[in-house]
Amino acid sequence: MKPGKSHKDAISGTNDAIARCFDEIADLLEGRCLTDFRIATYRRGAAVLRELLCPVDRIFDDSGLEGLEEISGLSKSLALSIEKFLRTGLMPTLELLRGNGLSPRFMRSTDCPRRRSVINARPPGTVQRASLQRSTTLPPSTRGHADPSIEQLLSIDAEYRTKAANEQLVRIAPRQFNPTGEEWLPVLHARRNKWHYTAAFSNTAHAHQEGMTHDWVIIHLDAAERSGHWTVITSQFGKLKSRRIVRGREAECVAFYQRHPTDVSADEVFEEPARNHQKLLFDID
Repeated sequence: MKPGKSHKDAISGTNDAIARCFDEIADLLEGRCLTDFRIATYRRGAAVLRELLCPVDRIFDDSGLEGLEEISGLSKSLALSIEKFLRTGLMPTLELLRGNGLSPRFMRSTDCPRRRSVINARPPGTVQRASLQRSTTLPPSTRGHADPSIEQLLSIDAEYRTKAANEQLVRIAPRQFNPTGEEWLPVLHARRNKWHYTAAFSNTAHAHQEGMTHDWVIIHLDAAERSGHWTVITSQFGKLKSRRIVRGREAECVAFYQRHPTDVSADEVFEEPARNHQKLLFDID
């Protein structure tokens, strides 16, 4: 420990950085007039981290995600969010709520190398910076649960685009690629079988370069035992040309459109089988 730095300061660096992310997510959810249990969950998670007597990254290094899930007062969903932050330096939900889109690092397949953040504790008043280093371990991509169906993802995409076109969604001012500070990016919070999704147009550099900021839709799920991100686009080629498809799941989209010849409309929900015992929480890393 460096001279002049207390034991509490040494512990609090990473914990406070993550707690601030949780507080900001809660603030942004409140700003969208969402008053359900998710806001209280993030507030509680922030408080738990600030009172924790051990650096959360040490717990993760020693025991992995299971160690995070065992922290008293911390939900499984928040444990997943912490894992993402420690691996990437960012939280998908916070990035989407800020209107930043999702970095390509979140969209990698599970056979690609991941990176995890290492945040050095600094004295109060200094900026916390995350440096990224290679990690030899990969996080479980599904936690034992199947991906949402193509039907469900396309129905969320249709609901989002319809409501965005009809100005029925809250619009936010993205922090990136938005020099005028305009509130142009609509955000949808959708529920399917009590699973919470967040959808927004892609606001990444790639989307701007390709002129697809009003076509590519990112759908984010962050639940207690499942998280993931999918991009829905308008296909430009082949059998699926002009159809809405889920990138990376084209074969499933072909099979879906064989069963469902017309495009999905906003009022088609395509519910999954009921999940009666899952505690769910939207986090939109």
